[in-house]
Amino acid sequence: MNLTVKDLLLPNGSDWNRALIKQILPHEEGTILNIKPSKSGAPDKMVWQGTSSGVYTTKSGYLKAMEADAVGNLLEANADPDWEATLRRLVEHKYDRLAYILLRLVFQTSIYYLWKERNDRRHTGKIKQVAQMNSLIDKTVRNRISSTRYFEKAKLRRLLQRWFTRH
Repeated sequence: MNLTVKDLLLPNGSDWNRALIKQILPHEEGTILNIKPSKSGAPDKMVWQGTSSGVYTTKSGYLKAMEADAVGNLLEANADPDWEATLRRLVEHKYDRLAYILLRLVFQTSIYYLWKERNDRRHTGKIKQVAQMNSLIDKTVRNRISSTRYFEKAKLRRLLQRWFTRH
């Protein structure tokens, strides 16, 4: 079935065709009905919500997948696929101390593994899945927290605990 938004609207385009939505997309009914249809009759178009431009890129898709697993709830808002915006947010560090330390560790570790993945793909043709990358990042951050002996510092004792509760 190849539907567009227009197919789910009443003939006059003013509101959702609730009966049709219930019939063909019952599992998505609530989500669809919470979206307000355009009053101007704007044409349908594909939009990727992972970027401000609405354009999907491999980089933005990969970042969204990694954000869900690697970063979890450390960010108050969604990660931005624009590296400069992410860096600005880290430099401004409007996070609590533990989240700020963890975000820097995740960012540094992610850059390293993305660079390594790029080189592996380019030179050996080997490709890691997002889940593998997230696992490597998670393990590296845990090891880094343990090896720097953060747990000996009173203010940072909860760092590893915060890492485990990021989801």
